[in-house]
Amino acid sequence: MFDHIGAAPRHLVFANATGIGRRVGTKVVEAKLFGAFKLHYGSESRFCNPYAGNEKGNVENAVGFLRRNLMVPEPEAATLQGLNDVLMARCMALAEAVHYRKGLPVSELVAQGVAASLALPGVGFDPVRYESRTADKKGHVLIDANTYAAGLSFHRRTLTVGLRHDVVEILDERMV
Repeated sequence: MFDHIGAAPRHLVFANATGIGRRVGTKVVEAKLFGAFKLHYGSESRFCNPYAGNEKGNVENAVGFLRRNLMVPEPEAATLQGLNDVLMARCMALAEAVHYRKGLPVSELVAQGVAASLALPGVGFDPVRYESRTADKKGHVLIDANTYAAGLSFHRRTLTVGLRHDVVEILDERMV
């Protein structure tokens, strides 16, 4: 999304973000990958207090608006990229509407927000988590309760595994 709009937001606000951080008492401990993401783009984050409904109202309203306007009717696509294309087209259609309170096209308000945002760093962020795994005697590695075949030639070798949202990449000690 940042590449699409050509900027990164200065502040990210989260109401319920278990994938990027966990609350331990009063402190939020961020996931390493999310910390790297923030560092890459220079953004700051803020987490709403789970017991303060007044903090989450705007976020919850925005989620409801997007659910009603992007997911109804339910989008259909054969691939993840196809789904992204359908959702982007719906977003672009919403951008042509006039904001109910500000009286300006949403696209103009978005342009103002982009102008106040951070410049992109020039290279994209690779959302990958690397872990070390030792293959079993058949060359299989266990990752998050799933078994992947690295190949019999990798039996009992320690491998580096790159985990992305859509790809599991198994690398040997030469990283190939």
